[in-house]
Amino acid sequence: MVIHFEGVLAVRANSDLLKEYDVNYADFIWLDECGLITSNSASWSPKISSQVTKTIYNHEEVAIISGITEKESEIDLGVYILTQAGRELYYLLQPSSAKGFIRKVTKDIYKQYSSKVRIAIHKVISTQDTSVEYEDDPCCYMPEKEDDIKIVNQ
Repeated sequence: MVIHFEGVLAVRANSDLLKEYDVNYADFIWLDECGLITSNSASWSPKISSQVTKTIYNHEEVAIISGITEKESEIDLGVYILTQAGRELYYLLQPSSAKGFIRKVTKDIYKQYSSKVRIAIHKVISTQDTSVEYEDDPCCYMPEKEDDIKIVNQ
């Protein structure tokens, strides 16, 4: 359930999404007490446009988020950030990704910002530290309407 963005490892702070994976706030308090995560939700507020993209990824998929127009707009995502100790433990253990988590995170983003964003999801080939290599062709994308989410290939 850890996502990577701009060199940061974090968990999306969305209680409905986390409930799907049987994670609750008490789990974050425990991780905070162990020094592995910041229990106070932080905010990641990237600026995007049709010319400026941002990526979030895990070991399974990468989502490329771009704006619909050339005008920059900001999206705001609540996250719980892993501490340095949390990052080191994460890289040491290399936990498997929660199946479909990136798609659920991006669907959540799309619900909030459908008038501002386009999202293309690609299968990951490999990750290393803060970089990701992914397949050229997207496996799915989210256009302007949520009902129009199209599966391109599997």
